[in-house]
This record gives sequence, structure tokens and C-alpha cells, in this order.
Amino acid sequence: MIGAGGTSLRYTSFPAHNQPANQIVINDLGVFSTGYDNVRFTNRRGVMQWNKLCTKSTCLGFTNIPSELVVGSSSGTIMIMNISRGSVIKQFDVDQGIVGMKMGKMIATSLSSGHISFRDPTTFKQEHSIEFHSGGISSLDISGFYLVTTGCSIRGSNLIPDPLIKVFDLRSLKFLPPLSFPDGPSLVRFHPNYTATILAATPTGRLRMIDINDKTQSKSQFYQSDVSGYLTSMEFSSSGELFALGDSFGAIQMWYQRDSPKINKNSRQSLYRHLVQPMAYPEITEHMPLSTVGMPYYTKPLLSIWPNNLVFPIGKPSPKIPPEILKNVKMVDFVGYAPNPKLFKRNQVLVSNSGHPKEPKFRSEQELESMKSGDRQRQIGLFDQANNVSIDVGIPFHYKSVEIKYSRFGVEDFDFGFYNQTEYGGLETDIRNSYCNSLLQMLFFIWPLREIAKTHIRTNCFKEPCLTCELGFLFRMLEGSRGVNCQASNFLRAFGLVQQANALGLLEPEHMTSESQISYGSLIQTFCRFIIEQIHQECIGMASESDHFLQQLFQVPLLSTSRCHDQNHTSEREISPFVVDLNYPRRSNNTMHTFVEILEKSINKEHTTKAWCADCKQYQMTTQTKGLIRTPNFMLVNANCNTDNDVSYWIEDVSTKHSWLPSTIAIILQDGNLKIIDLTKQRVEDLDVPIGAELAVYDLRATIAEIKIKKGPGHLVAHVNVSDNENSPSWYLFNAFSVLPLEGEERVFRSWKIPAIIQFAKRSHETKSSFFLSPVNPDFRILLDNHLLNERKDLTSSCVPLNLEEIPSGPGYLCAIDAEFVVMASAESEVRSDGTNTIIRPSRYGLARVSVVRGEDGPLEGIPFIDDYVCTTEPVLDYLTEFSGIQDGDLDTSRSTHPLVSLKVAYKRLRLLVDMGCIFVGHDLRKDCRTINIHIPPSQIIDTVTIFKFKNRQRKLSLRFLAWCILQQDIQTVTHDSVEDARTALLLYKKYLEIKEKGNFEKVMEDIYEEGRSYNFKPPSQRLDPRQRIPSSELF
Repeated sequence: MIGAGGTSLRYTSFPAHNQPANQIVINDLGVFSTGYDNVRFTNRRGVMQWNKLCTKSTCLGFTNIPSELVVGSSSGTIMIMNISRGSVIKQFDVDQGIVGMKMGKMIATSLSSGHISFRDPTTFKQEHSIEFHSGGISSLDISGFYLVTTGCSIRGSNLIPDPLIKVFDLRSLKFLPPLSFPDGPSLVRFHPNYTATILAATPTGRLRMIDINDKTQSKSQFYQSDVSGYLTSMEFSSSGELFALGDSFGAIQMWYQRDSPKINKNSRQSLYRHLVQPMAYPEITEHMPLSTVGMPYYTKPLLSIWPNNLVFPIGKPSPKIPPEILKNVKMVDFVGYAPNPKLFKRNQVLVSNSGHPKEPKFRSEQELESMKSGDRQRQIGLFDQANNVSIDVGIPFHYKSVEIKYSRFGVEDFDFGFYNQTEYGGLETDIRNSYCNSLLQMLFFIWPLREIAKTHIRTNCFKEPCLTCELGFLFRMLEGSRGVNCQASNFLRAFGLVQQANALGLLEPEHMTSESQISYGSLIQTFCRFIIEQIHQECIGMASESDHFLQQLFQVPLLSTSRCHDQNHTSEREISPFVVDLNYPRRSNNTMHTFVEILEKSINKEHTTKAWCADCKQYQMTTQTKGLIRTPNFMLVNANCNTDNDVSYWIEDVSTKHSWLPSTIAIILQDGNLKIIDLTKQRVEDLDVPIGAELAVYDLRATIAEIKIKKGPGHLVAHVNVSDNENSPSWYLFNAFSVLPLEGEERVFRSWKIPAIIQFAKRSHETKSSFFLSPVNPDFRILLDNHLLNERKDLTSSCVPLNLEEIPSGPGYLCAIDAEFVVMASAESEVRSDGTNTIIRPSRYGLARVSVVRGEDGPLEGIPFIDDYVCTTEPVLDYLTEFSGIQDGDLDTSRSTHPLVSLKVAYKRLRLLVDMGCIFVGHDLRKDCRTINIHIPPSQIIDTVTIFKFKNRQRKLSLRFLAWCILQQDIQTVTHDSVEDARTALLLYKKYLEIKEKGNFEKVMEDIYEEGRSYNFKPPSQRLDPRQRIPSSELF
């Protein structure tokens, strides 16, 4: 590496290749170089990281994926290598030898025939091949949409340097007028700061700076370099202030336009070896008092000898005045007066930080501490700390936004149990559109809707996307979670594919920042109306009885009447909205409307507007009225707080114990006349109900509120009554994956807690028992039929589907499962001011293949009955071929030779197996289930990671090592295969049963760990001689 500005001192040097290097590229990790027979990665200090043998390698470059390196060779081979390990991920052959390579919108590779091949940067498929120079290409470069080349032409039997620089437009794929350079250029480079300026050089050192947009070339500048021999290389610095020339004698010239040029735009300080200076200690003799030695030893005055005249007490800062008092202050001269809200006791000190809960430790840290102490203690949870919290005048911590922290072990290392020690599952937030979680939690506890969604997934529905199916899958997952956190990733993925949702503006932007301003209160209200209507439409499409029950549940039947003022013509029609929007009147100083008054006027509305009269055949002033026909069973109310006037109704009585929102209301309906009564302080028996009138009593069941913060977007929380007994409600706060039992807060709102949705449910009545669906038996055809999406017919598969005799008749059917995944979106992270890199949203994976093999004894044991490749409509960022075995084209319906199904079909098959009570054997199934977004009860999982984990040992054994050590099989030698992995896990479980039956499992595990330590728990690349291994008789 070379400095600049007269300080070109050698930083480091190292031998890299036996012959001259063909190309060198660098990034933040270090230096990548290629020679005739190898590719080498060296860090900036000269330490080799890896060295890969690659015959006749000529050029290299980086792909769109930061972890990949592409290498070309003159033998006609392109290799994709992993930057960290140096392993070859992909390799394919081309027709001709590759001479050079440049990266742009497409990958341009110059071939030995003088052609340039343009390849797709993701698939590396050749898109175009165009001839540039008949005798070969000596140099090429790309900047933006322009490509320039220099080369030679064949004249007779001789190679003559072309006196032209060819310019090519990558947008139109056409040649532009060439640039004349009679001396015959051999090197060309674009200027980093001027995309249309190039520097060309001849072997004799003739330099020319040219603007490709200057047709007359009148502004070209010529220079002459004194070289020893001939020029072999030329490169610009990234800043554009300096370029270097290399000649055939090994000399390097640096040209720059000003003194002390800057080489890089963002230079990083070079690391040098620091010599440790010997510390000087005072000589201690027998006659030297120890008090002369400073503790610690120092040579400068310490801070503790600060002069006394500069030290003075400042006292304790004055406590902050609560906002409830400040908003009512009236100033008289310079003195402020305010009424006492009586929120706090006399002389009570308000603190805001001592009571805040500590963040949970990672699971790996807890296990390590328990192993050291020998006693595993339960970590204090959020609810435990909430009982010891001092009063906070701001937002209480259980209402604040919760965030998932990521360790080096991934999200599985995060302790979700710290935030949820209840039996109800929370929903994670690191997914796009996760603002829907609060409403999904509320809908889950509406029992009839939950049954409708669960029944729908048993039907033969294959519509894509179907939110009712995804809602049923999510509800089944929440039912079986038992307090374990869940993800709504499949539902939110399908929600993002619905065109109406995008048209209504219900989708969050892809990249959220702390400065993004989004009104989640308005967004969740629109989503509430959309999701109920969407479920209604999807049930109609299935022509099922679910549609009838959905109308019974949520529809608010209204009679809409329009009366023309001119001729008094009247028209009537029945409308049935699913949601009631509150309309607030303008507040005055003397009037205060109650909630029931506003709700009553919002249902039975009357207003005058200009509308079309069908009888008059023209627009007339019309009075439109809406009246309730019959009472709904569940009433969803949008709070509709859009102005300060609307919000003032909810937070007015914050200093009193009485809330503006009643917990119980009564609706009396007779002949279109509506009366709503607050039953908070009144009994139902005391109501004066007219004869023949309909009486319906409603209890508050849930509220959703928006938590507003000063900077950035807020978030949503839900208060839900999970009890069906109206006399003993049980309220819980659902704040993403944080779930707390919290009584008395569901009807209290603050300036930072704004209501969004209110849900009332009708009490027990005669027709409530009619809310059931006809039982729908599971549709086993999903396991018998193919449901393939392939366009090709020449498919290859080892799968043998189940037949009717093999369908399990009861729980306990043994099978083994494994899945493979691809990367759909990269992780989002931010670098904070202290230099730490924090993950905001992890990489998003998609299911690419899932295999389930038979586990019961019989002739078909180990044969897969499910081996589905999952078709995806989204672009795949990384196929992870090295770990998944999935290659480009395997998930394409027009190219794949594997059985392709939709994600919904694959998920329905797994969901059916789980509901049938099948026992799943696999290796580290927790990660697979999380990515698939399915919950399998622990009683139905046999994980080989767990059963072969030695107690008091933190290391988990890999499937490949267990297969090598116990089964004496080599698996995953080239790539991963889900059928092979599932079959191996099944064999390991059968071997586990044999060892357990012999009663020497502890001894076997000790031998396995002892052998694992000798090989670093990795199977050797080649099988050992049997004499060098532990005999199987001793091992088992």
C-alpha cells in the first residue's frame, strides 16, 4: 500500500503469487488478488485469510451481494466464491476464455475473441454478446451507462493497435461515435468524479484526458510520462485527485493535481504495531517509606486535588412539575396558579428512572451464569418489576415500544419470557406492517370469529392471497402457543399482496426512520374496516355458512332514508356497515357530551346535503337519515380522534376516577327510536324499557390505543378482556410481544395514549347459542393430491405420496421433517454514534423446500411423502446454495424440474399434520418452525439437538457430526438436502432408542464429546481408517 504527497512509505508487503498478479481489488476487509494459479485474500496488515487454487484465473470483482466474489479465468470458467471462507458457491463454464471483467448495471466480461459478454448480476445468465475488437480487448471500464474499450484489430496475420477508443451505451445497447487516439491506446479508465471523462494511455507513456460528450475533442489534454520500458497498468484513486502508472520495470508514478492530495474520500487510519514501553517503577529499598509510592503510580496531579475555591455544592435538582398541573396554570403577574388535581400524595417525590425495569439478559448469558453458579434462577420479569415501580409522570414503561435485541446467536437468544409470563402469546414487531398486531390480538379473542377462521382453513380453499386462511393459521398458532411469542409474518406477507390494501394506503413504507410521521391510530381504524370487509368477501366467494355468521356478528343494519326538499320524494334502502365511526360535536364551555350521547348520534345520523333525486331527475337539497334496525352482536367503534376537540373528550376527566368511556351500556330500540344508556352507575333491572322494545346490554371487551411519542412514529397497544364472564373481567395489556395483566387501565386515556378502536360485545341472550358452525372435517385430499404449478412435465422426485390406508387414524404418527430456506430481504442495521452496529430488522427468509419422511416401521420407512419446492412471486436475494441446495431456477415454474407448490399448499399440509397429532423428528426444529411460521406443540417434537445434548454442556452437536460419529455416515458433503437431513434425524432417533434401551446413554455421550473434542466437533474431510476410530462396540 502506498501513501501520497511525498510520504509514499511502504506500509506492508507480502508474497501473494508465484507469477505476476493479474488483478487486485480491495474493500474494507482487505485485498483480493488473482494470479495465474490462485486467488488470495489478505487483510490490510498482510496476514493471509485464505488462498484458493484457481487455474488460469485472470480477473475478479464483487457482485451485488456483499458476501460474494466473482472470478473469471482464461479457460472459460466463472466461479462465485464466498468472501469470508473462500469456498466456491457456484461454478459454470462459458464458451470462451475471459480476459477482463467490470461491474456495472450488468457484468461485462471481455472474451479472448474480442467480444464482450453482458451478464445478469444476479443469475449470471448471458444477456448479450457483442464484438468490440477483432484482435482482442486490452482494457475496458464502466461508469454509469457508458462502457469504453481499447484493443487490437487483425490485419492480414498481424495484430495492430486500434487508433480508436470505442464508446458503448448500455441503455440502448448501441455504439456511440468512437474517440480518436492515433498513437494506439492500450489502457483506459473513467475519472471517478466526472462520469463522462476518461484517461487513456499508450504503452509508450502518452496520456490523454478526453470528454466523451465533446464531439470535437477540442478540450482534450495531452501529457507525456517518462517511463522505463512500457506502461502495464493505470488506476485512479477513489477521490479522483491522484492516479498511478505502473511500468514493466516495477516502477510506479503518481500524478496529482494539487499538493497533499487526498487518496480516499473517507480514509481510515492505518494500523501499526505498537511497541510496549517498559513501565518505570520506583526503586524500593529497606529505608524507603512506602508512603512515597503513589497508589496508583502517577506523574501528573490527580483530579482529587481540585482547588477548594472551585468546589461548591449544587444540591438536588428541583422535581419536575407534572404536566397535569402545568396545562391548567393561570399566570397573574409573574406568579402561576393551578388547581390541585390530587393525583399525588402530599410531599411525595416523583422519580422517573429508579423504577424502570432492567433489560433482559440473553438466554446464552443466563445459561452460562447458571452453569457457573450451579443454580438456575428465574430472571425477574417485566410484571415482577412493575410491582416495585415508582410513580412516573411520563409514559409508563409497559406502554413504551419494545424492541428485540440480537446477539451473535440470532433472535433465538432473546428472552421473550421476560416480557410475557402469561398463557397468552404475543406477536413480534420486526416485520413490516406489524402495526396490525394489536387488532389481530383483539380479533383473536372474539370467539365466533376465531371459529369462523379456523373452520375456513379446513375447507378446500387455494386462493392466493386469502386473508381468512392466513388469519385461521395465525389463530391456531396463538391457541397452541401457551405464552410463547408468535409471528404474523405469513399473514402480513399475504396482506402486502392485496391490491386494495395498497390502494387504501395501509402498507408501511419499506424503510422506516425515527423521523417518519405516521398516524397509526387512523391507519388501524382503516385496517379494521378493511379486514372485516375482506373476510366477508372471501367467505362469500367460498359460498360457505361463515358468510352468514359474519354478518350476524359485526353488521350494524341501518335504514337509510333520503327525502327531497322540493317534491318531498322519499327513498329507502338498507345498509350494513361493519364499523361505527364516532362524530364529535364542537365543544362549548358549558356543555359536555357523554360517550353514549355521541355514540347514539353517530349511529342514528341526520344531515342535509345536495344529492341526486331519482324522481325529480336532478340534484336537490336532500335530508338523509340513518336509523338502527336491530342491534348487532359485536360493535366495533372507531374513536376517530382527528382533532384536538375530539381528543379533549377522552382526556378531560384524567384527574378523577370516573372515565368518560363506560364499561357497560344498554341499547333500547323501538320502531327506529334509539336510546343508549350508561350502565356504569345503574343496574339493568332499574331500566324503564317500553313494552315491545328491544333491549341489548353491551360490555366493553377491548380497546386499542395509539401511544404517541415526541419524536418519530408511535405504536399501538391493545387492552383485551380475555374472560367470558361479565361479572369477573380479566384485562390484559398486549404491547407487541409484551403481555401483562393490567386492570383499570382499559378506560383511562392520556395525552400520550389516544383511543383508536373500541369493541363492545352483547351479553348472553337467547340466540347466542346459535353461534356455531357446522363441523368441517379435515380435507385429507391436500395430502393425496399434487397441486403442482410446474409448466414442465419432466419432473424428478423421490416423493411417494400417502395413500388412503396410510392416513393416520389418530395422534402419534411418527415422521421426520426438514426444510430449506432462501434470503428474501437483507438485514437492516444502523451504525450508532458510538460505532456499534445495531440490527433494526433481521434478514427475512422464505421457505424454499420442505420434506417429510415416513417414520413408522415398514417397507416405506424413510421414504418422503412430502417433498415440496415452494414457488415464490418475490425476488430472491440469495439462494444460499451452499447451505440449502437450492439453485437459480429451482423455484421458477417455467424452469424447475422439481415439484413446485404454493406456500399456502405447503403450509396447509404441515398444519394438517400438526392438527392430526403427528410426532415430528428433526434437527434444531425450533429455527425451522420459526421461519415457516408454524407452532408445533413441544409434546409433538423430538429434536435430535436436545436428545443428544449432554447436561451441563453448552455445545450443541451438529447433524453432520452426529451422523458421522453415531451412524458412520457422511452427509452434506457437497450441499444440503432436506430429504437426506430428515432421514438422518430419523435414524439418529432410532439409534437413540437403542442406546437408551441398553442403559449406557451417559457413557455413550461422554465418548461422543471426547471424540468431538479431538476433531473440533467437525467430521474430517475424508473418512478415517477404522483402526484410528473408537470401535462401535465401545461407543454403543
